[in-house]
Amino acid sequence: MPALFRIWFNNYEDESFTLYRHFYLVGGYQCNLNAKDIPEPSFYLKTFEQPSFQDDASIKYIHDDKFWIGIGYKSGLTFIGSTGFILDMPMTTARKVFSIIHMRPMRL
Repeated sequence: MPALFRIWFNNYEDESFTLYRHFYLVGGYQCNLNAKDIPEPSFYLKTFEQPSFQDDASIKYIHDDKFWIGIGYKSGLTFIGSTGFILDMPMTTARKVFSIIHMRPMRL
């Protein structure tokens, strides 16, 4: 349940906890350079009622709808790297491929 209101908890040991509301701002955009190259910048900001916030910024480069690579920054001097490939296959073909892979006997 989203924290629309400030909520107080009591753990029955004379300690109280307060759950504060969180606020998020998320955005991104795909910039089509040409038919095969698409950079995709994005950001994520998070704050709550206490005076602190977290921010993330990243950019992902997609080539020919088959491969992507990305780099990002998180608050606190944390850097993120990611890479991957995009597999676009009809389900009928995927079922055949994965059933062959899983049904092969293993030799010891």
